[in-house]
Formats: sequence, structure tokens, C-alpha cells
Amino acid sequence: MKPVIHLIDVTDFALPDGTKSSDWFRNALDALDLIDSVDFRKYDGVSLELPALAGSSGDAHGIIVSGSAGAVFEDKPWIEPLVDFLREAHARNAWVLGVCFGHHALATALGGRVEFNPRGREMGTVPVYLTPEGKRDPLFAGFSSGDMANLVHRTHVSKMPDGAVRLAFNRMTPTQAFRIGRSYGVQPHPEFSP
Repeated sequence: MKPVIHLIDVTDFALPDGTKSSDWFRNALDALDLIDSVDFRKYDGVSLELPALAGSSGDAHGIIVSGSAGAVFEDKPWIEPLVDFLREAHARNAWVLGVCFGHHALATALGGRVEFNPRGREMGTVPVYLTPEGKRDPLFAGFSSGDMANLVHRTHVSKMPDGAVRLAFNRMTPTQAFRIGRSYGVQPHPEFSP
């Protein structure tokens, strides 16, 4: 049985070429020659389509939540159900990766705080530094402290959830990544190319 990746796409904006985050993740997995070795399932989180928790929390399953144009504290009908889903997925010990907006939603679900970054918008390909814990974490295998990452955000995790371990940072954003159990939040977009 192939490992299953449940990608919750919360792309709530239109691009001229019609692509969404799920397309970029699929392309990234394909570029890494991994797409054929996983069962890639996508869900339209903006339409409140979420995977069944019972079927997405086993060891062979992983949940990814994509980026979005908005902030996790905005009043959009799909945000609260997503945050509730992430809280329950974490409680069930699911493997979770929140990317950008997903990073913020995961932090919120687990008791952290997300606010507008007082340093302003961070956008572009910028250095990200690993903490000692980040250097040891398998999520960052092959990534060196100070390597470049692709980012675009105006809000940030201003307080990590209790018990979370900070894995990465930079001058603009003190929490570029955190881990709590099997749940990871990352500000950079691994699916973007420069």
C-alpha cells in the first residue's frame, strides 16, 4: 500500500494560469520522482471538503494544508472548520504539515497566536536559519541553516503553541517553523520554485 498524502488546498484566489496549490505540490512531488510512490488526494478546503479523520491519521497517511491569500483570523466560513479539523487531527496523532496559511491554522488550532507581522510583508527568496532542534529534525534533512526559501506572507506566528519546538527563524519572522508531536508548521513554501 502506498503512503497517502491528503492535501487540503485552501487556495482562495485566482491565478491567470488557473493553477492552485494542489497543482504546485503535485508538480513538486513529480519533480522529486515521488508522485508515483504516493497516493495523492486533494480536497478543496475552501468548499469545506476535508478528509475523513479516521482515514487520514494512520502511520501511512500525511495531511498537508496549503497556503491562502487571507489571514487565519479573517471571517471566512471555511477557516473555523479547518482549524477544528487540525486540532482533532493533532489529537489523533496524525502526521500534519501546515504550509504558510496552514502553518498559521495549525498554530491557532493548538493554542498559538497569529498576528500581522510588525516588520511588514516578507516576500521573495530569503535565507532561513535552523535552530539546533531544526538541524536535528528529519523534516529539514538536506536543508542547511541559511539556505534560501520562498516566502510570501504578512501575518506570522507571534506565539507558538505550548509545548511546541521552534525549528527555524530569520530576521523578519522569528518562527519560520515549529513542531509539536507529529504536527509541523512551516512558513516557507516548499512547493514554490524561485
